Amino acid sequence: MLNEPYFILFFNVISWAVIALVYVWLGMPAILKVSLATGLITIALAFFWTEFANQSNLIPIFFPDGGLNKVTGLWAVGLKARLGALVSAVSIVPLTFIHLTIIKFRALQDAGELSDADMLVLLQNIISMESLVFVVIAAL
Repeated sequence: MLNEPYFILFFNVISWAVIALVYVWLGMPAILKVSLATGLITIALAFFWTEFANQSNLIPIFFPDGGLNKVTGLWAVGLKARLGALVSAVSIVPLTFIHLTIIKFRALQDAGELSDADMLVLLQNIISMESLVFVVIAAL
């Protein structure tokens, strides 16, 4: 139970890596980019939500008097690693998502599907919505 967030993290990374390989094998690079962005978000959310749920709900039930330091086989992750994961979740993941959005719009512009003015307005709206989504997720 105490190592559950790390198992969730591991299986999420493996699952999204397999999905990415399948998309590469099928020759679907556009879906690969969406999968990458979605995978990064799900991996971060699943890890932090599971860890929060364990700390808030399960640990008080099973360890009401504390004593977690006496449990053997517990994976201890240092503060630096936790801060690194948090920085990744709140900066690298959203920036990757926004970068992939810009790449998509650039491809649409290069294909002649959008004028410069239309692209800028649409890009501004989409990045604003993405930013709002990430702020709400971070607040939760």
